[in-house]
Amino acid sequence: MKKIFLPLLLLGANYASAFGAIEEYRVDPAHSSVGFQILHFFTPVSGSFERFQGSLTIDRDNLENSSAEAVIEVSSIDTRQKMRDKDLRSTNFFHAARYPKITFKTTSWKKTEQENVYTVTGDLTMLDTTRPITLSVEALGFGPGMQGNFISGWKATGKINRDNWEISSGKPAVGSSVAIEVLIEAIRQ
Repeated sequence: MKKIFLPLLLLGANYASAFGAIEEYRVDPAHSSVGFQILHFFTPVSGSFERFQGSLTIDRDNLENSSAEAVIEVSSIDTRQKMRDKDLRSTNFFHAARYPKITFKTTSWKKTEQENVYTVTGDLTMLDTTRPITLSVEALGFGPGMQGNFISGWKATGKINRDNWEISSGKPAVGSSVAIEVLIEAIRQ
């Protein structure tokens, strides 16, 4: 029995490595950030969301086969100005009481001419409205992290037009284009 089992086990291991292994990662919020920037007249104003979670399914042999999902808590918005944050949570902007989550789910990853950079398309849902967006995603690296964890690093940037989600308060003082920057450290599960 042992003589049959060992070759089958080795064959299975070789088969798995030949086709690559899919790896699951969870976003580490302590070492990640979800930031944005929008113009107030002509001056960029930055903010972030402090509470979020996410997961990545990664094929390191072919990152185009990867996927990612994220959930952001709207009430955690922080622009370092309490009155503005309260207004952003209100019905004037995000209506956090009725729509407490922003979600994102990738639909495709495409390699670019830049090394380790991908054009990632996905569905962004805010205020119960879903629209496709495109981000530039850079794979920053894979390797050992703290406490024996294996980690991966990512940077995603892009721009959205807030009018596409009918978030149009504050005009003309507040612009329509929102720059996004997401920095992720994720732990392999």
